[in-house]
Amino acid sequence: MAIIRGRQMGLDMPTLAKQFKTSKSVISATLNTPNLSKATGRPLNTSSGDDIIIFRMSEKNPRLTSTDINSELKDQYGVQVSKDTVKRRLRHALLFRRRPVNKPMIPEKNRSARLK
Repeated sequence: MAIIRGRQMGLDMPTLAKQFKTSKSVISATLNTPNLSKATGRPLNTSSGDDIIIFRMSEKNPRLTSTDINSELKDQYGVQVSKDTVKRRLRHALLFRRRPVNKPMIPEKNRSARLK
């Protein structure tokens, strides 16, 4: 930032290099760096608030599929996105599509046999 301001004020590269105690090549590389602050690519279909709703639904009930979450989003919040978008948001939050295993109930006779 300061290097760019110094250049805008009319200072030459050797003066800037002495001022910042660095080489002229570093000053040149800094001045020629493209502006990376602008986001590229297609804009997201969901806002950050929508993403938080998706995360909370998944954490509250891990048995919900992406289709279930998608239909709840549509019904309760009016947000219409594809199930693939929901999958991507969950994957981005490291909430992968793993459903908990249904474990069979232990019959009464086996339960009493274990306690003996």
